Amino acid sequence: MTGDGPGPEPPAAADAAAEAKAGPFSGDRGTGLIVAAFGMVLLVAAMLIDAPARPSPGIGPRLIPGLLAVGLIGCGLALAFMPKSKSEAGVGDQVAEMMAEEPVHWTSIAIVSAMFVAYALTFEFLGFVLSTAGFLLATTMYVDHTKWRRNLIYSIAFSALVYWIFTRQLSVSLPSGILGW
Repeated sequence: MTGDGPGPEPPAAADAAAEAKAGPFSGDRGTGLIVAAFGMVLLVAAMLIDAPARPSPGIGPRLIPGLLAVGLIGCGLALAFMPKSKSEAGVGDQVAEMMAEEPVHWTSIAIVSAMFVAYALTFEFLGFVLSTAGFLLATTMYVDHTKWRRNLIYSIAFSALVYWIFTRQLSVSLPSGILGW
């Protein structure tokens, strides 16, 4: 071809035309702005959390939600406004293709969802440590039932550690349940 007639559009022009047609808030830009907006809502909600009666300097119940909110805002803005390199172009399409090839295991999703519902229903009565340990044990046993010792130790240790960090270090009240801690 000599270039004087209609031919295939160059890839850069096709990408720009597709983006213009989709609108300014589609794809990564739209997703990034939604994530950043959610982060801002979370940041406002974190700042509205009541401080404990005996506040620790710089550490309290606002810390973790506030850090998560700032992280969401930063990641959302980066996703929305960072320029894409040529190697990143079409990464979303590649992920969509890979996901289309994998079948969805609806039974597994239903079982883990049922475990989560049971966790939520027993959370107040059993308390954080027992309900979380039970949920983690059930979930890890579902995924790999051959490593029951590892699953048991991990579930109990993780639940106890998180309970200690939140209640003792961050002054966040978690349900103690039947243990009465």
